[in-house]
Amino acid sequence: MNLSRTTSISSKHSLEGLTILCVEDGKEARNLLSIFLRRQGARIIEAEDGERGLVLYQEYQPDIVISDFRMPKMDGIQMCKAIRESGDDCTPIIFLSAHSEVELLQEAICLSATQYIVKPISFEVLKNALSIATEKLGSQRMINNRLSQLQETVSDYRYQEQRIEHYVTQLVGGNQHQEVRVISRPKSAISGDFYCMEAVKDSLYVMLGDAMGHGLAAILPAMDLPRRFRELAANGFSLPRIADELNQALYQRGMGEYFVTVTLLCMDTREHRLEAINCGNPPMLVYENEGGARLQFPSNHVAMGIVRGDDFCPELQVYRCDNPASIFLYSDGLPETLDSGVPGVSMLRCISVMEQGQYRTLMEDIAGLLEQVPQERRQDDVTLLEVLYRPMPREDAVLGPICARIQNASPNVYFTPDNQNLKWLSVLYVEDDLDALEHLTRYLQRRLGAVHAAANQAEGLVLFDRYRPQLVITDMILPDGDGLQLIQKIRGIDPAVPVILISGMTSWQSRPPLVENLMSLQINHFLVKPLQGDKLLSAIGNCVRRTEYLHKLKLSSSVFMTSPLAITITDKNRNFVSVNPAFTKITGYTDTEVLGCNPKILSSGKHDGDFYRKMWAELNRHGRWSGEIWNRHKNGELFLEWINISVIRDENGEVCNYASVFADITQRLAAEEKMRYLAHHDYLTNLPNRLLLNDRLNQAILKAQREGAVLAVIYLDIDHFKNINDSLGHAVGDELILSVAQALQSVVREVDTVSRLGGDEFAILLPDVGSAKMASRLVAKIFMAASRTYQIAGRELRITLSMGVSLFPKDGENPATLLKHADSAMYLAKKEGRNNFQFFDEALENQTERYMLIQHGLHNALKRGELSIHYQPKYALDEKNIVGAEALLRWSSPELGVVSPAEFIPIAEETGFIVDIGCWLINQVCKTMAAWREQGATLAPVAINVSPIQFHRGNLHRTLSQAMNSYLIDPALIQVELTEGVVMNKQHSTIELLHSIKGLGVAISIDDFGTGYSSLSYLRHLPIDEIKIDRSFIMEIVDTQSLNDTRLTAIPLAIIDLARNLNIKLVAEGVETEVQSKFLLENGCHIIQGYWFSKPVDDEAMLDFWLRA
Repeated sequence: MNLSRTTSISSKHSLEGLTILCVEDGKEARNLLSIFLRRQGARIIEAEDGERGLVLYQEYQPDIVISDFRMPKMDGIQMCKAIRESGDDCTPIIFLSAHSEVELLQEAICLSATQYIVKPISFEVLKNALSIATEKLGSQRMINNRLSQLQETVSDYRYQEQRIEHYVTQLVGGNQHQEVRVISRPKSAISGDFYCMEAVKDSLYVMLGDAMGHGLAAILPAMDLPRRFRELAANGFSLPRIADELNQALYQRGMGEYFVTVTLLCMDTREHRLEAINCGNPPMLVYENEGGARLQFPSNHVAMGIVRGDDFCPELQVYRCDNPASIFLYSDGLPETLDSGVPGVSMLRCISVMEQGQYRTLMEDIAGLLEQVPQERRQDDVTLLEVLYRPMPREDAVLGPICARIQNASPNVYFTPDNQNLKWLSVLYVEDDLDALEHLTRYLQRRLGAVHAAANQAEGLVLFDRYRPQLVITDMILPDGDGLQLIQKIRGIDPAVPVILISGMTSWQSRPPLVENLMSLQINHFLVKPLQGDKLLSAIGNCVRRTEYLHKLKLSSSVFMTSPLAITITDKNRNFVSVNPAFTKITGYTDTEVLGCNPKILSSGKHDGDFYRKMWAELNRHGRWSGEIWNRHKNGELFLEWINISVIRDENGEVCNYASVFADITQRLAAEEKMRYLAHHDYLTNLPNRLLLNDRLNQAILKAQREGAVLAVIYLDIDHFKNINDSLGHAVGDELILSVAQALQSVVREVDTVSRLGGDEFAILLPDVGSAKMASRLVAKIFMAASRTYQIAGRELRITLSMGVSLFPKDGENPATLLKHADSAMYLAKKEGRNNFQFFDEALENQTERYMLIQHGLHNALKRGELSIHYQPKYALDEKNIVGAEALLRWSSPELGVVSPAEFIPIAEETGFIVDIGCWLINQVCKTMAAWREQGATLAPVAINVSPIQFHRGNLHRTLSQAMNSYLIDPALIQVELTEGVVMNKQHSTIELLHSIKGLGVAISIDDFGTGYSSLSYLRHLPIDEIKIDRSFIMEIVDTQSLNDTRLTAIPLAIIDLARNLNIKLVAEGVETEVQSKFLLENGCHIIQGYWFSKPVDDEAMLDFWLRA
């Protein structure tokens, strides 16, 4: 099987050029994962735990994160939570785990992980996960590229306008958070009720509709209303305009028998205004949190879709609300359902719940009332919306609504003589002629947002104070005083509100004081009666345009003076006519020093005349120019500026001015230089990083090809560096890396490159080494120079290295292949016991490939049923009977054939997959024993080997208990075999776990006894039932002469005596000859296991043994 072919990522989602952070505490697993990823062209950053991984994430900002779950110091969950909490919700995360608990999967989902892969790593699954991750990255990059292209197409001069918008946004404030809760109880599958919301700047628009009838027939006529409502609201239209458009849309369908009752709400948190239009729905209720006041917005118009445009004129209901409030909108199905006669349930009870305002349980309480109504009494769809209103603090609402509109100013939004859109405007109209008042009010209501009508000064003043309209129209003569007095009082409340004055007087000659008052009040417009609607509308438009123009002018002046960018205006002869304070701050020159002068006074002398001629030629040809210019400060210091210059032309197309905006980018230039350096060098050692190494390696390969030379690439890391980091801390680890880096640099040639790739990994490029023999000498010299004792933080640390070497052109002809093969050679050096260097050869590649195939195959072996269990009987020599058996794992792979347990079990332990295999083994043994029992077999204890990994991590107590309970197996028939190293661990947790297993009634056996480092005094305090003499002590007794060699018999005899004295059962493993069995029987070891009696057999053959026994 060709590994590179079967595990390559598709070209569509290549890893070439991507940076991947691999966080895995198992060094071998991490190395193999890195080899696989580097083969795909990725740049790999490695970390041994979450704490280090988080540091590397912050430093390198990788494209993809691959992480184990359980690691020392900080686990993968904690690390990835920190990444997400830092604001990064885009970087793909792939989790690796030897565990398949639901809790871990839930954590991964909460962190928006791309994939959760159970170890050992399935490269097919990993390939798919990486494809998804790279597709996600590609989409994100496409978005970023489009944004970049958009930014590039916008002229640099627009940058200043963007700053103006940003400035206004800061004053106006951002969107206010609004919360809405809903109860919806449809009578049929499709509800006739519908609702929708649209947030626009500081306002929230809400619509609740109730179509006539129920189900599909009811909702069809109104299906388009929510979409149309959101479009209109998103454009900031007034509620009257929105209501008019929605009514027209329904009416034009020509389906008069269909209509829709609608409640429209607009909450303006900046202006502290609640506006509502209610067409046929129950009253909208408002409860202020402070004071508990209740306000109703009742229906005041027929439902939508019944009357046509000019006859549809609902009243806009407005309320100024300065306190937080809860607002309730509901369809008529709510009172109809609650008032259906169920005892203790009514609409009054519901309103009482609303008034109490218990926010946390309010909607649940109302839902509880509805649940008490039987289904047969529910006559209509029920919908209830609770909207929370949170007004903006007054100090955050300085500019008001007109200034807020300037932020999105567009020539097409505002008025032109032919197209005046005033549906957003609210007006106070005061007129004592009631006929004229009614006629013009109806006329204006069709064309403006809101019209508040008053017949006298007192009423007009109350309406203004309540609704704060954006424009005032008042008659000159009023019953309770003249209009100028009203204007004077209104201006005392709002000095900036525009005013239109109307009067029937045609001559002012007899009233000069009145004229003086009129002028002093700065009336915006004056109209003479009789009024015509279009004439009044034109005057309103002129007032609004004038007001907005003044606001824009004031804002532009403010931005000019407060902008952090230098802004200058020159005349057509290029002499300064205006500069802002930022110009003085950047250049040191005041306006009095430069006005009338030419910008040449700033010249640095670094640009020649040709540069300026080209600049002015492009400026005059295209009307704009932008670029970098070196200029000189008043104190003589040079600074680099990014400048945008635009040509301003008069109405005849002639140049009249030049406008420029510039910023001092000197510090940015220095920062960019620093960033360029950091992008190519390691932050800790200042050595070249992988990017710079690849560049130099490319150049060296091209030179070697031209000259027919040989070059070498060394890949190395520090042996057991993780132990140093874990025991002495990262500060000591970093200091050690620095010392090793200095040692490597001190021994290489000037033409060589020492590079740090990350963690404790380094790579060295040795160009032109002459021959493989010479390369070996250079590598040995480097190895000896760096493998030594270092003085670190007052400690002596003896350091060894593992190094791998590849040669050009023998081992590869491109950087990626040479580095990959050097990395593979380093892997062989570690397999050879570390503290050595190895050159790459093809056999190494085959070893690595088989290792990865076994790892990959193990993942599927359990699913495909490739694992099986054989049983080797335990035979009592004195009783001549079978007294037990040992369960032994076997694997027959379709691709690899029969794989020895000695080969696949260490790999399963290394990847953590042994836990799942061990759980399967325990469960399968219990299942098989239950089947034997059903067939009449008399059973004896069966021993199950438990890996140290499963003992410490696999919840062994629960696994055993569940399996025995599931198949009703007597615990006395189960033995757990543990290695000597596990049992002799004196940690408190180990002792507790041994006792808990013993507490189940399960026997504990020590396997391979005598090969470890047993403490005999410690052994007698442990809950041990049996020890097994390791086969290595038995196999050397080959004949009768061996019995006379005390060097061969001393250890078995000592173990026999030890077991007898401690009253512990004893079993001898690996008994294959008659001589061995007689020796054991004569010396008191009665139970044996080995080929002398029986080889391991399958469950059917073992059943025969049981039945014969």
